[in-house]
Amino acid sequence: MATVYSGRLNISGREQAVDVKRFRDEIAGSESLIAEIQALAVTKHRNLVRLLGYCWASRAMALVMEMMPNRTLAEHIQEKTLNWSRCFRIARGVAEGLKYLHHECPQPVLRCDLKPSNILLAMDFEPRIADFGISRILNYDDMSRGFSTSNLHGFIGYMPPEYALSGRMTVRGDVYSYGVVILEMLSGQNPTSEMFGEENTLPRWTLRTSVDGTPFEVIATHFHTAHEDSEQQMINMVKLGLACTSPRPENRPTMNEVVKILQRISNDKTTRFTSVIELIQSTT
Repeated sequence: MATVYSGRLNISGREQAVDVKRFRDEIAGSESLIAEIQALAVTKHRNLVRLLGYCWASRAMALVMEMMPNRTLAEHIQEKTLNWSRCFRIARGVAEGLKYLHHECPQPVLRCDLKPSNILLAMDFEPRIADFGISRILNYDDMSRGFSTSNLHGFIGYMPPEYALSGRMTVRGDVYSYGVVILEMLSGQNPTSEMFGEENTLPRWTLRTSVDGTPFEVIATHFHTAHEDSEQQMINMVKLGLACTSPRPENRPTMNEVVKILQRISNDKTTRFTSVIELIQSTT
């Protein structure tokens, strides 16, 4: 859809590093560009990328956004540069951003298309959700119904199973995508790799591995030795990822509940929770 350039912009008398996202000519003026500008215009949260300005001219259409020096989450997963504290920080920040979009924004926003390549990282590894090209602004009355779309072509691996049946995205679909991101961070397994497909998704592989062995066997080896005191927290995170990717949308927690669960996991390094229901109940 676009090419992203690094640039510098004078803002209130101070030069600031920025990212300039210039859209291809055939995208300019399209529904996806308008959706991105609308979504960024109505949202303001520390875990969403900040829109600084835009250019809407006949020869160039572009968005100017704050620069994210640590690139995308996808790159760090691939390069195995995440440690447990960074992983948890990212999981919590993305959850806070989705909670804001679903439950606190003046007009609720369905993110859609959430995946590691759309999560940017600041200098301190605080995440920013980016790329709102296929997001939808809804009324709160429409949140449970969601909307119909056929535009989720690059979403394989992160797409909720009900989308294939109904063609509708809801808040529970965002929760599913978030759960896949958690499982990908912890396992290092790309849900779009050849080992996964329609019958063997990352959540199914995680569940099968956890049942045959222990949830800790899912977690990538580079997490093991450096954080032995956090082993139970990691296991509880795997369980949260599985709960978010439940095949039945109604069984997935809301993002409000996910944020509470993450707070409980952060505060407790030793308790073994048997289910996400127990995690939710422990936060009330």
